Amino acid sequence: MKYIKLFILTTLLFCISINCYAKNSVKLYDYADLYNKSEETKLNKKIKSYIKSTGIDPIIITTKDLNGKGISYYTIDFYKEKNFKDNTVLFVIYINDVEPEIYMYSVGDRTTKYYTDERIHQILEYVYDYIENKDYYNATDKYITIIDGFYNMDNDKYYLGEDGKIVKYIPWIEIVILSIALSFIVVMIFIYRITYNNKVTNTILDEKLGNNISVLTIKDEAISK
Repeated sequence: MKYIKLFILTTLLFCISINCYAKNSVKLYDYADLYNKSEETKLNKKIKSYIKSTGIDPIIITTKDLNGKGISYYTIDFYKEKNFKDNTVLFVIYINDVEPEIYMYSVGDRTTKYYTDERIHQILEYVYDYIENKDYYNATDKYITIIDGFYNMDNDKYYLGEDGKIVKYIPWIEIVILSIALSFIVVMIFIYRITYNNKVTNTILDEKLGNNISVLTIKDEAISK
């Protein structure tokens, strides 16, 4: 009897753990029905690939109802209610009668490292063009591509270009200023060298001229005697 109870308890715990895993294994919550089955399949495949390479959970939510909340509070509450782990990044598309809204929220040290406020702003600004044109699949597909790209780039030296590609940051202003400064230093050194050489030449000539005058003076004194 004791072993039967232990078996039942173990089975229940196993079922609960499987249920929790299944619950948290869902990454795409399309409450607004923005994607067809084919699009959902492709997005889920891309999400799994992203998770495999980064270890970060990308949660995507579409909705037509924020439950009376602002989109940021809705996102945070959704994260807490679903009990997602740390190192999760959430992307919400809110469809309404006025204009669509999108929001991105990162949780955990690793996600906030790669998805800074500046990068989040760039990502949302780029993706929103697709949302406005009701191209929800490409908006989401591009979103996953971009967050994957930023994860694989250096934290400070890359940004999102107008074409949605990750671009290496080149500090042209700093380069120009440094070039001007170096050019100024080179010119000053050149001027100094010329001035110094002229002074040395004049000194040598003055010394030679002085010696010649001394010789002439000695000769004149000798003649006069």
